[in-house]
Amino acid sequence: MNDAQTRTIRLSRLAIALVASGALLAGCMGGSGDDPDPATAAAAYSVVTTGEVASTIQVTGSITPIRQVALASNLTSAVESLNAKVGQRVSAGELLATMDTTALQRDYDDQVANGARSVVDAQSAVEQAQQQLNDKQQLLNNNLDPQLNGAEQALREADRAYADAQRAYEQRLQRKASGLNADIRSQNLALAQARSQLLSAALNAVRAGLDSTTSALRGVDRSAEIAETQAELAKLQVQLQQADEQEKPAIAAKISAAEAKLDAYANEYPLGIDQAQANAHIGSAEAVNSLNQAVLALNDQQAAVQRTLIDTDRELADLQRAAAQKFDAKKDAAVALETTKMQLQQQINSDQQAIRSAERAKQAAELQARQSTSKLEQQLSDNEVRAPFNGVITSVAAKAGAPVSGPLMTVADDSTLLIRSNVREADLASIHLGDTVQFTSRATGEQRFTGEVSFISPVANAVVTSGKDGGSVTADTSNQSPEFAVEITVTGNRDGLKIGGSVKAEITTESVKGVKTVPRDALVEDGDMSYVLVVNDEGTVEKREVTVGKTSVTDAEITGGDLQAGDVVLNRAISNLAKVGETVDVPDSVRKQQQGDASPATTSSTEANKS
Repeated sequence: MNDAQTRTIRLSRLAIALVASGALLAGCMGGSGDDPDPATAAAAYSVVTTGEVASTIQVTGSITPIRQVALASNLTSAVESLNAKVGQRVSAGELLATMDTTALQRDYDDQVANGARSVVDAQSAVEQAQQQLNDKQQLLNNNLDPQLNGAEQALREADRAYADAQRAYEQRLQRKASGLNADIRSQNLALAQARSQLLSAALNAVRAGLDSTTSALRGVDRSAEIAETQAELAKLQVQLQQADEQEKPAIAAKISAAEAKLDAYANEYPLGIDQAQANAHIGSAEAVNSLNQAVLALNDQQAAVQRTLIDTDRELADLQRAAAQKFDAKKDAAVALETTKMQLQQQINSDQQAIRSAERAKQAAELQARQSTSKLEQQLSDNEVRAPFNGVITSVAAKAGAPVSGPLMTVADDSTLLIRSNVREADLASIHLGDTVQFTSRATGEQRFTGEVSFISPVANAVVTSGKDGGSVTADTSNQSPEFAVEITVTGNRDGLKIGGSVKAEITTESVKGVKTVPRDALVEDGDMSYVLVVNDEGTVEKREVTVGKTSVTDAEITGGDLQAGDVVLNRAISNLAKVGETVDVPDSVRKQQQGDASPATTSSTEANKS
């Protein structure tokens, strides 16, 4: 709180010549004849010159850095080493403290080991699935698969049996050719065509079933990929909630990629299956339908031939019936062989799908291993606490060997110093950004420093008081004089200024150059009139009326009256009123200063003897 804040008018009399002589001569007005009159002492006079007048507002405040940061660690372990103390200067990146990571390193090592075991197990599953596929491929490539070989042998035997039966039928048919009508020949051709169509339809039905099964396996793969992506997305969303600010961008990018992948699936398969899978199911149904139609056609053609042959030659009919049976056996063997091939292909497809599943499981294990260790790796890398910028340590809460739950220390950037102060509402309109400031601090005594106003708060400071329950409440300030925060940036020399030190400052709100000034105690005020005691060229003291402008505790601006630059006035005019009309002996040093021969004094006006 700025209890000592006052408003004054400071007159910076840059060109006012003030004469400061030695000690005042002893004695009072009317002393012994041997004692000189006090009015004859050089310290009793001031020479009027033109200078600068400045209006100022006095404030008090404290010195603060431009910024300061509380340094903390993400770890809750003990402080292993500490290289920081209050007042210590630091450079950006300088190591200030390290945290104990013994327990964290142990957890990290366990996670790495567990993750490695999971990855090894998953890799073994991939290799086993690949080996199983390789074994089957090798059997097929070398014609060593017993199931396939048996089916092929059965087809060959059935094909020979059918060929023998068909040949016996055709030989008998040749011998009886002269007695057969043309219908038998055309029916035999139609029968052969029907058998061929049935065989093709049966094989197509088997192949269509494989296509449907293969498409179903692809659907299983896709469903597995969708389920894995959805599970990964849910895991990433949980991680995003628990992540710190540095980790969030990378996790958010992974979430976007997973969502894009799911959207692509949804756009490609709006009904849950792709077009190829749908076509495979349709093709399978069509193949079965064609097979049924071929069976009916063959049965009809077979019956027609039998009816014709029975009427012509029963032995020929029996041979045709035997050939039909052999054809059924051949057809069944062909279907069995094709089914065996398809089953083997399905097994290969299933093994390939198992490999893909095992590879996905391996990828998931690797991802889980990375995720389980990534946060621990980040924490391990956070064991060092370093200075964020060049500056000075202003507080240290940490102790070596002790755990911490809050900031370890605070580092201030003192490359720029600020003075934080408060001003009254009545003074606020007079202060502007950029106003120049002069101030002193307790630590540096009377040494003056410079600054400028860099911030004026548009909001009054809240007055906080204690509530009935001990808590803080904001008090009603309607009956109090509000204050506003002001910041002053220190400019120029700053040697000796200390962070946290108290200062007294004068904010220059207005400045006028080229005006006449006299010491305040050179004025005699009589009601509305003001006078000064002037020593004329003959050395006689005259009382002259003047008009006074701005005044301060020590000086006054003269805006009118019979007073010119270069005139000599008596200080402590009230004490020297009796000298009006008398002749005084002005010291030579004052006369020289009046004539511009002496350098102006830089100290404030010196008062005349009080006696």
